[in-house]
Amino acid sequence: MWGLVRRTRAHESFKEAYYGLPSHREGWRRTKYRPVRWCIERGVVPVVLGVDCEMCETDVDSRALVGVSVVDARGETLLKTLVKPPGEIIDLKQEITGLNEADVMASTMTLSHVQDAVVKLCKPGTVLVGHSLMHDLRALKIDHQPVIDSALLFRYANLPRSTPGLAMLCQVLLNRKMRQSSGGFHDSSEDAKAALDLVLWEARQLKPTYEIPAPAVKVDAQEMCKLFVHRIPRGTPLEVLKSIFAEEDRDVIVDIDGKFLGDDVAASRDARENAK
Repeated sequence: MWGLVRRTRAHESFKEAYYGLPSHREGWRRTKYRPVRWCIERGVVPVVLGVDCEMCETDVDSRALVGVSVVDARGETLLKTLVKPPGEIIDLKQEITGLNEADVMASTMTLSHVQDAVVKLCKPGTVLVGHSLMHDLRALKIDHQPVIDSALLFRYANLPRSTPGLAMLCQVLLNRKMRQSSGGFHDSSEDAKAALDLVLWEARQLKPTYEIPAPAVKVDAQEMCKLFVHRIPRGTPLEVLKSIFAEEDRDVIVDIDGKFLGDDVAASRDARENAK
């Protein structure tokens, strides 16, 4: 298991992802760190815990913690709870989590409570495991080492810069399908266990599994012409959005519901047609 810790640390993205955690800021916690060499020399047996979080957007935090799960190597859930986020919820990401705002706001757990519970589990020799775990640590506001990040262990063959998703890795390596529950919503305990199971599986292999076959995805030509833009700040003026694109393309910009972004777009298009 210590070998997978070192393999995670050897990834080119590790330093930026994990050394950049702003644990000096107010509200952050830093666990007691023991280097891998120290643990090996003293015969410390690693205790691996899978971690996954749910996040939402509030008026004070764009990635506020709203739920967390921690599981152990036996598959037992050590912690699973909703978390009342600070401020007013702007976007609960309900299409991903399936969470109900009333249930979230009724939770008596806060970020500080969850930090207490997670830090208590992180004794010397505890290895936190997750898929792109740095995002979960940022939501928890906890700086912990050592870690194993399943997103940094595997890659697609012939696509060195690509990162296979957790569901794809489970399907290929564990022959397991995820998101089979009603609605196909993200479940933090399922994801925490999936990442941990991948790491336990890899630890049992005689040879490292660095690559998996790239998916044979055939995309329709019309779909290939689409540009998906993510994380546009709420309240961004329409004119600012349109300015990103060439003037002749602005009248065909549509939102996810298939509607034009504004009536003025259609009006400007008609005006140009009438002027011809």
